[in-house]
Amino acid sequence: MVNKYVISSGHGKIVRGASGYIDEVDEARRVVNRVDQILREEYDGDGWTFHDNTSRDQSTNLRTITNFHNSKPRNIDISVHFNAGVAKATGVEVLHHGKHGVIAAQLSKAMADALGLPNRGQKVRTDLYVLKNTAKPALLLEVCFVSNKHDADTYKAKFEKLCQAIAKFLADYLGYKKSSTTHVEVASNNTETFYKTGAPLGLYRVKKVCSTYSGVDFTKADKLQTLKVGTAFTVTDIVKFGNKYRFKTKMGEWVSAKRAYLEKV
Repeated sequence: MVNKYVISSGHGKIVRGASGYIDEVDEARRVVNRVDQILREEYDGDGWTFHDNTSRDQSTNLRTITNFHNSKPRNIDISVHFNAGVAKATGVEVLHHGKHGVIAAQLSKAMADALGLPNRGQKVRTDLYVLKNTAKPALLLEVCFVSNKHDADTYKAKFEKLCQAIAKFLADYLGYKKSSTTHVEVASNNTETFYKTGAPLGLYRVKKVCSTYSGVDFTKADKLQTLKVGTAFTVTDIVKFGNKYRFKTKMGEWVSAKRAYLEKV
């Protein structure tokens, strides 16, 4: 029987968390969903995700999240949060109740390395409800500071690397193996293929009007500029996001890696 996990987002739809350059609740949900997707699609993992959409006060919110964790036959509990503080506060940390310092330190380092942010390390917190009341090893992730613009921008740019790092930690801890299934990545209309990992970097030219974004999920709020046909730019990295691929430009912006949009110069 495969080892399992429960990974939940902190706070809730109604009982909101911290908000600054990014929103804690919204981003925690994105991280939870993407990590779960990676574990299921790229590893032979299995588990549960949870987002609280019903609680109307903090006490109910904490009990609801904890009760869901404890209702599942899992081997580890993960709670995803984002920090807030003074404007200069920065970095990644992982909190635990006192017995899981080694794995908390491992995960904190993995996240910090993926984001390129300071590693604040593992911290013991005996006062936090979810950590006190879950029956399995529990780690509370503080991904970055929503109150720090550099942290927020870095997180958005390296979202996929962060999620891959968290997923790899869980896969190693739970004994998952990489999936042997080969997927052919195509666009949603099944007609446009992507430049994939390993595609040549360097100069590309726009064949079809497209946009650049500050993050890899391409939300409306993250849209930066429209690239006209014939525009050339330098690609420095390529990442997988769900069943799609994104190019990172020399300017630090993200653009779709669909072949219909771009051609190598």
